[in-house]
Amino acid sequence: MSHRFYFDDFEAGALDHDYHWLDDHEAGQIVGGRLRIIAGPGQDLWGGLPIKRGAPVLLRQAPAGDYELRCEVYAGFGGPGTRQYINTQVGLFVFQDFQNWLFFGFTYHAGQAGNLPDGDGLIVTSVLGDVATIAFYGEFPNDNARLRIARSGNGWSFFYKFDWNRSWQSLGKVSARLRTHNVGMGVKSFTAGGGAGRGYFDNFEIRVP
Repeated sequence: MSHRFYFDDFEAGALDHDYHWLDDHEAGQIVGGRLRIIAGPGQDLWGGLPIKRGAPVLLRQAPAGDYELRCEVYAGFGGPGTRQYINTQVGLFVFQDFQNWLFFGFTYHAGQAGNLPDGDGLIVTSVLGDVATIAFYGEFPNDNARLRIARSGNGWSFFYKFDWNRSWQSLGKVSARLRTHNVGMGVKSFTAGGGAGRGYFDNFEIRVP
């Protein structure tokens, strides 16, 4: 049985002072009890050489040892004709440094995601050393979900559910030796033209054994 190590429902109207922004310090705002993060065109984060950076990611220190990271992630706000801009990713980050991190969240991609079909879905990417990999991808029509990352030693498991009352579904597991690191929420927008990417986050939670 795990217990709650940290919880933020973003109802306080201001961010906890233990958070810090990666690169962009003006991208986040609490709106209607949710954290909104906006990434401008080309505010990306990726591995390999040259390293891409500039994405707004809100981070805090992760606990030592095993833990779970949970959050409600909302992407594609706005209704018909105003959905998320193409080549935007919205979700959770486990971040050691610019060459060692994991991402789990929504992707809206077309023409820039390797051999993935154009479309929307959930994706896990890993950047370890100079190797950047799309670890898992699942095509889904949903644009919001409760996401969960579970760390057990050097194993990182990724779960989701679209119905809060249903059981967790697994997307996969990645092995990664990450040293002291941070966890949090963020948005990447890896198209140089077009509009900004955006995401909303709620009930951000860290649980430990």
